[in-house]
Amino acid sequence: MASNPDTRQPQRTCAGCGTNFDQDTLVRVVLSPERTVELDYNRKVPGRGAYFFPHRDCLDRAVKRKAFLRTLRAEGGSVDADRLWETLVRANREQLENGLRLALKAGAVVSGSNNVRAALSGEGVRMILLADDASENTREQFESTAAARGISFARALNQDDIGRILGKAPRAVVAILHPAFERHLMRDKAVYDAIRNRTGCQEKR
Repeated sequence: MASNPDTRQPQRTCAGCGTNFDQDTLVRVVLSPERTVELDYNRKVPGRGAYFFPHRDCLDRAVKRKAFLRTLRAEGGSVDADRLWETLVRANREQLENGLRLALKAGAVVSGSNNVRAALSGEGVRMILLADDASENTREQFESTAAARGISFARALNQDDIGRILGKAPRAVVAILHPAFERHLMRDKAVYDAIRNRTGCQEKR
């Protein structure tokens, strides 16, 4: 995620690889009252936190180095890497789905290839969301259009999921029409990509 000089984010260090990133690029963990390390995906839990890039290698490195426990001052605490990873995957998917539902409720969604093409003839589209299982031809078409227009582009979820969320038949492509929902979905899209090894922890954004 490129830094905008007008919207600079706090920098945090990945506990696994030691690289500094914008805070939104990383995932936060905290210490529970039971002294277990737990995910704080939305960064709402007060107090001390630790961060890692949402790539399984970074999580495993952080656990092996006991970096979470040191940062959280949790001597004698415990980390279950498999459970933490499963929680991250589930939370990320839920956030993507919730973001799309909120955009739909606000009337900020256009879905279906033909409808999205029509919307792109105007100036209101802020983001294109393409289903992960969309055809390569569809991906190439909409990804190149997004690049040419300077519109955010994301691949996430699948056609059945998107259709279910929208209350429609399966949908391969969705246009998002409001910047607030674009920001929400693009943060979760970056995590989704890292989880699936589409981006590496050294590819600073």
